[in-house]
Amino acid sequence: YGCVRVDDATHWTSIMGALKTEYDESDTVSDNSNVIESGNEVIYTTCYIDEELAVNLDNEISNTGICGNADFSYRCDNSECCSSAGYCGPEHDGTGWVNYDQGGYYASEDDAYDAYCTNPLGDWRV
Repeated sequence: YGCVRVDDATHWTSIMGALKTEYDESDTVSDNSNVIESGNEVIYTTCYIDEELAVNLDNEISNTGICGNADFSYRCDNSECCSSAGYCGPEHDGTGWVNYDQGGYYASEDDAYDAYCTNPLGDWRV
């Protein structure tokens, strides 16, 4: 299908089909007797900000925070970068964006992403 950013107001994009805004009882109540089989396999597409840096997609996601861009390297989870030093991040712990280099937290989300996503080894932001 390709990658098309969603509309900021509706959170919808044309590749999802027409946006339905009006519903009736048939949309919300089902006795499971009207099952529709499409016969088509669903194709899932993840749109990465930088497709060239979304490396090692078939590799396991790192559970230690260590990553790289070699064929055998672990990758980071979606929304994270592999910093030039080889660490996944940034990480939000529920309070703030953790700054492992200096202790405490980054001043902002932008500062946290700048620390990990400037000249990264990999970038899995979507």
